[in-house]
Amino acid sequence: MRRSHVWAIIVAAGGIGLAAWIIIARLPGLRRPMVTQDGHLGVDALEKLPYTFDFDGPHYPEPKLVFEGPFPNLPETMRVYQVGNPAVTEEYVRELARKHFGMPADAEITRSDGRGFYWLRSSTHLFHVDPGNGSFNTDKISRIREDSPETWVKDKYPSKEECGRIAEEYLKTGHLLEPDAYLRGVADNISGSGVMSVGFGRLIGGCKTWGAGAQILVRIGLGGEVVGVRKAWQELIPYRPYPVKSPEEALAELQQGKGLLMNGDSGKVKEITLRYYTSPQKQDYVQPIYYFDCNGPEGGFYGVLPAIKGEYLEPRQDGRGELMAWIMCRECGAIYQINLNQWHAVAEDYVKEHPDSRTPPPLVCQQCGQKTAYRAIECDNCGLIFEAGWKGPDYYDRCSQCGFSKVEERLKERRSRPR
Repeated sequence: MRRSHVWAIIVAAGGIGLAAWIIIARLPGLRRPMVTQDGHLGVDALEKLPYTFDFDGPHYPEPKLVFEGPFPNLPETMRVYQVGNPAVTEEYVRELARKHFGMPADAEITRSDGRGFYWLRSSTHLFHVDPGNGSFNTDKISRIREDSPETWVKDKYPSKEECGRIAEEYLKTGHLLEPDAYLRGVADNISGSGVMSVGFGRLIGGCKTWGAGAQILVRIGLGGEVVGVRKAWQELIPYRPYPVKSPEEALAELQQGKGLLMNGDSGKVKEITLRYYTSPQKQDYVQPIYYFDCNGPEGGFYGVLPAIKGEYLEPRQDGRGELMAWIMCRECGAIYQINLNQWHAVAEDYVKEHPDSRTPPPLVCQQCGQKTAYRAIECDNCGLIFEAGWKGPDYYDRCSQCGFSKVEERLKERRSRPR
């Protein structure tokens, strides 16, 4: 072979290799993070992440938080994860029900309007799948309900230690226990529901998660029988590391009234850690947050705040222009907002499944994962946020603190108009 031909082949191969390298480098999931002048990892300023933090709640404009230090030594970057949302089909739902709960292949299946929930029913169990995020829930239909808030007898149930063992064994047998799961705790008779609730949390890169999008709940009834299971466990695909705020910066923002404070706004910050936020709604990315463990005059409370530096996040898209609905959890006391259209979709599904019901539809709480969250109202007169509901012949939006009712005021104004 002539020398000129050899060099031509080498040059062509080199050009192909360079082009391939450029193409690969442009793939967002494979490109390496840039290194800044000070040697820290960074990312291109234009590659911003969507603002996916849908938690909201009571905003305290002037929280009084004291941290005596020292500040923890935390990483300067945290990896973000993409969520591999499954393609939920009838075949997918039936396979889940068969694999994990042994439900028969001919079980009746329906799909609701609105958000399109799948419902699979056998003679003993009701299985429910949310196509938005792939989370699922099963309940035994004919379980005994001898107990109630008035007749709760603790010795009819296993101890907390026994419940933990029962739940873990059940999950292992049903191929439901994940390698990155840990036992979070056991709760007695949640809200008088007549069950012991065993909760498993998730570790992502060694960090705990916050939010109901990554958890397993096992409900144990009389005699240690497993009567229900809920699992929300996203498929995570490692994406890229992003710069995060320092603990000092995060605390300063929380003290300025940013982020979310739950159950208090005055006291000492005991611990500052990094966690990952997993929403019960559909997520495209799982991002880190700061978690503040606090203690005040009324007891323990906590705060959360997005951890990624603001210049790497797109502006919040709700713009306060969308109509929002307040939600209040009867179990953990969480108060937050969701899009009103999302509330209407849940309500439509509930009415279809329970056409004769006179009670409001329960939602899965974004914080504790229990189906004990209900529509709430913010009083226009005094600002109190309270659960909406009919109170005998009175108006459903009557404030328990100041007695104001917007519905009543509107009716009065309408009656006073000249005819």
